[in-house]
Amino acid sequence: MGPPKEVLTPATLQDLYAAPPQYYQHVHDTEPQADALPIAPERINGERSVLLFVLALCFALAAGLVGCIALMKRMLLAAM
Repeated sequence: MGPPKEVLTPATLQDLYAAPPQYYQHVHDTEPQADALPIAPERINGERSVLLFVLALCFALAAGLVGCIALMKRMLLAAM
């Protein structure tokens, strides 16, 4: 391993590729595109309700797991 043999700088990249460095610059539009469609409110509400359902299901599964662990603990203690 050790220290690098060569440091990549714009000049060394230009020598390596025999071309001047070219950098991509992302430009943000100041206004939305004319052909862009807004997201329908009913789609947002539908996605929100699915997310809430999944969240409720996760909580129910977690509560069931905690209940199972508590039951197993009681059974182990009773067996001793």
